[in-house]
Amino acid sequence: MKTIWEEIKEGKNIDIYIAIIVGISLSILGILSVIKYEIIAAVILLVLSFLLYELLSNRRLFSEIKSSIENITSDELILKMADFPDPIIAPKLKSAREIMIVGTSLFRFLAVFQSEIENALNNGASMKIIFADPDSSAINMASFRSSSGTPVHEERQRIISTIKLLRRLSTNIPKGKIEIKSFDYISPYSILIINPSDSKEKAYCQARLFPFRETSMKAPIIIADPNSKRHWFEYFYNQFSKMWEASTIVSKDFND
Repeated sequence: MKTIWEEIKEGKNIDIYIAIIVGISLSILGILSVIKYEIIAAVILLVLSFLLYELLSNRRLFSEIKSSIENITSDELILKMADFPDPIIAPKLKSAREIMIVGTSLFRFLAVFQSEIENALNNGASMKIIFADPDSSAINMASFRSSSGTPVHEERQRIISTIKLLRRLSTNIPKGKIEIKSFDYISPYSILIINPSDSKEKAYCQARLFPFRETSMKAPIIIADPNSKRHWFEYFYNQFSKMWEASTIVSKDFND
């Protein structure tokens, strides 16, 4: 009864409660022979029709809500926990026209997606990559943040290995274009922006938050859909652009 009274005070489901009261009142009047049963039957049928209409309206509303939820794709979710590697990335990289990446060393990323990146480069794709300068103080921060306590020299070697791999790809796949930059900075998140070769497809933008002394194999990611989350997409695109301007071209030769 408390719930019913609260709903009435708030003006909720008033029509339903009126129909119930009318139905009960007519039943009592019929029992007392105050109203003819023909009239009662007609009114009851009217009330039942009204209740069926309300039921259909609720079903229609539920169906619309369910359809809206089902139409929300993973690309439109702004924040979620995700494993690495994220399976959605591979086909996007493979058919990319332009790839922009910010990371610390990117040694895992390139190892996992090398085949897809090579495919994109063979089709004339361009890549812009930014990572930590292996000869800067940023490497000390990467080591300090590492969940496994990765030594500084190992962090540095990972970046050098990444540089060598990218240079080999650049030499072996002249159709593509690879630009490599570094800076004395550890970004709090990686950025991956993929512009597709198919003009009918939309761009993909993902920012993966770097945890402190936790494994990065499962971490929060921000999906910035260029349509439904345009302001987020523009934010991370601008962040990449600013980092690109602040970084320097990697020109040093690293000896084995």
